[in-house]
Amino acid sequence: MRATFPLTTPHHLDNEPEAEALLAQAPVVLATMGTADVWLALSYKAVRQVLSDSRFSREAATLPGSPLKLSVAGDPLLVSSLDGERHARLRKLMSQAFSPRMVDQLEPRVQSIVDSLLDSLDPTADLVAGLCAPLPLMVICELLGVPYSEAEAIRRWTRRLFVTDITPDELRAAQGEMRAPRLRARAALLPRRDTGPPGDAGGDRVRGETVSGTAPRR
Repeated sequence: MRATFPLTTPHHLDNEPEAEALLAQAPVVLATMGTADVWLALSYKAVRQVLSDSRFSREAATLPGSPLKLSVAGDPLLVSSLDGERHARLRKLMSQAFSPRMVDQLEPRVQSIVDSLLDSLDPTADLVAGLCAPLPLMVICELLGVPYSEAEAIRRWTRRLFVTDITPDELRAAQGEMRAPRLRARAALLPRRDTGPPGDAGGDRVRGETVSGTAPRR
C-alpha cells in the first residue's frame, strides 16, 4: 500500500489509525508527498535510527524544493534544522537553561500563574479556554521576559505558522509581523537579561544563543 503524506487523520484523534495500519505492513513505507517520493519511518527503531544516523540530514530539508510538511521547518536557524555538532552544541546550551534545577526555580512563578488563572474562573468555566490554553503562553512570556499582553500575538503567530497549508506569501507575512518594530522593542528586553546572574533562565538562554551564533533574527 503506497501512502500519501501528510496523513489525513482527523485532528481530534489522539492516535494515528492510518499510520498504525501502515506500520502493520512495514516499519518504513514509501509515500507520496506532493510531487516527491518520501519514506515514512513509523516504528520506534526506525525513527531512532533516522534521528541518530549521520547519513540522514535535517539541514537538507531546508534546501529549496525540499518536501516539507510545515513551511516554517525550512528555516535554517531552527535547532530542529541543524545537523551533527551544530545541533548538539546548541541543544547542550539550551538544556542548561532548562535543567531540573532551572525548572524547580521556575515552579513558584508557574504556580502563581496557575492560581491567578483559576481564581479568575467562574464555577462553570471552560478549563481548556480558561487555564490549559493561556498557561503555556504565559509561561513562555515569563521565560522570555515578554509582557503577558503579547501572549495573544504569540498564539496567533503559532497558529498561522504551524499549519500544513500555509502559502509562501502567508509565511513571509507572518514572519514579517513577528519581526515588526514593536516585537523588536519587546525583544530588546532580552539582552539586558544577559547580564543577569548564572541560573537565570532568560539570561542563560540569551548567553547560549550568543555563544552559538544562532540568536533569533529580529
